[in-house]
Amino acid sequence: LLLLLLVSSMFAVCSKMEPVVVASVVVLCCVVAVSNAYIDDGTRTVRFWPPLTGTPKLGHLVGHLNPCKFQLVDNTTDPNSSIPDAVKLYKSIIFQRAKCNSNNVVAGVDSDDNMKDIPADKLISGIIIYANEPENIPNMFGRDESYELQIPSAGQGILTANSYTGVLRGLETLSQAILHSALEADGEAVWHIPIVPLTIEDRPEFPHRGVLIDVARTFLPVPYIKKIVDGMMYSKLNVLHIHLTDSQSFPVEVKSHPSIPQYGAISKSQVYSQEDLAELVAYGGERGVRILPEVDSPGHTRAFGLAPGYTDIVSCANEPKWGTYCNEPPCGQLNIASDHMLKVLGDITDEFVELFPENYYHFGYDEINFKCWESDPSVTSYCKEHNITVNELLVEFFKKQRAQMNFRKKLVYWEEAVMQKPPLPLTENDTVQIWGDSSSMISLLNSTDVKIIVSPSDQYYLDCGGANLYGDQAWCSPYKTWWHMYTYDFLNGTTSATKNRILGGESANWGEVSGVGNTMSRIFPRAGAYGARLWNYQLAEREDAILSMADYQERLEARGIESEGVTTRFCRYKPDLCYQQMV
Repeated sequence: LLLLLLVSSMFAVCSKMEPVVVASVVVLCCVVAVSNAYIDDGTRTVRFWPPLTGTPKLGHLVGHLNPCKFQLVDNTTDPNSSIPDAVKLYKSIIFQRAKCNSNNVVAGVDSDDNMKDIPADKLISGIIIYANEPENIPNMFGRDESYELQIPSAGQGILTANSYTGVLRGLETLSQAILHSALEADGEAVWHIPIVPLTIEDRPEFPHRGVLIDVARTFLPVPYIKKIVDGMMYSKLNVLHIHLTDSQSFPVEVKSHPSIPQYGAISKSQVYSQEDLAELVAYGGERGVRILPEVDSPGHTRAFGLAPGYTDIVSCANEPKWGTYCNEPPCGQLNIASDHMLKVLGDITDEFVELFPENYYHFGYDEINFKCWESDPSVTSYCKEHNITVNELLVEFFKKQRAQMNFRKKLVYWEEAVMQKPPLPLTENDTVQIWGDSSSMISLLNSTDVKIIVSPSDQYYLDCGGANLYGDQAWCSPYKTWWHMYTYDFLNGTTSATKNRILGGESANWGEVSGVGNTMSRIFPRAGAYGARLWNYQLAEREDAILSMADYQERLEARGIESEGVTTRFCRYKPDLCYQQMV
């Protein structure tokens, strides 16, 4: 009845028009009234994230494939090849919605009935994988992540890479190229690649593309951290920087000094065993994600010295006036005049060097407070006896701590390490991580020869824009949007020489008010926006970037990674109605 009333009213409206116009309006009205099309008609466009480097050659044909018979084949001859692990990972990711019966025929609600008429030789049958160094090695810094992907309109494609990690990156790109959607409005969903034949040569511009998590202030269970690692693999991010210890807690097993975490952790249930962390390292290695440990020192260390027999290794641990002796409660710094402290620190370093195969190790050195040491009689007595200042004592400690490492790892420090007077003897082999104002990076590049990790708080901190632990606005507000993180030009002001000393960057999610309820969605998709700039520094057009980020965020959600939204679903399907007037 409603349809008849609508058509009748339209005839009435059109009765005063010319006959040919009347006919066209009536047809239009009928289409509107009876069409089954939805705004989301099922069709899709391939949008890669991060944007590809180089100049990919993308065709205009549609290549079909059968997910139940599609093969990813390791063609390496190395008996230690880890490529089967990568294949297993991505086969389940790419075809997670496929339902195959015992005859390798797609069945169930996602059946591809219209594929039965496509001859087997007209299907894309699989990908042959070649890798020069196919073994998964967790110590992956400097591994070549480049790859080349060639997919014909039918038959077998080829994925070539120099390393296991490069294979992972190529498989992620493949997963983004394969769509399960309709080819026309109201059509049935089919598995296909709509841009064949294609040839892609892709590689990252920066080798260090990371995320920092803070498990000392808020404990994150190992399975949760593994999900973060999964999200990083889907984003082509490759470094998980874990801030392991701080004044709030020491949540890591130390076999040589078991009472340190026993008294320094928040609870017995919030301690990572060394087996937990070894498992996490292996899990990250399988997914192309390095685990960079940070044991902060000499500041932020109260939890080192809470156990009986260890209170002498920390200064100003119980000062109620925290604003004087530290930037955030509780206060506590290593007692840099204590031989006992050096012995304990050396034992911890020895254990963690073995636990983490990553060839970088983060020593910290942020927010050092000299008033803390000046309030400790053992420190001031040592300085008086040796006729040195506390600042000079810090230089001595710095040298002794480096001697404990004995070149087993390359060292990373926060930016305060280059601000001390007298200066700490950093070398060109050291790396400094920028966390303060972004304007300090250029002067640091020009005044030192260290390498740089870019993570200034005014550009890339993920915990900004909300409340702090007192309910006030966070110190690093405002909130950093994904578009801001993607478009900020951190290379502005660099030269070709100084740019070459930039290893890359990190998005940082500190743990004061983070937890399992919000950490994942704080990290994703924004860390993937900064990671995309580090992969391909050339910016995409804004509309393309928005739509690609939206597709990326939808993939994250489909793969079990909680993430913040990017745009409305309507604008994804009708971008011409949303972004035409955008500047």
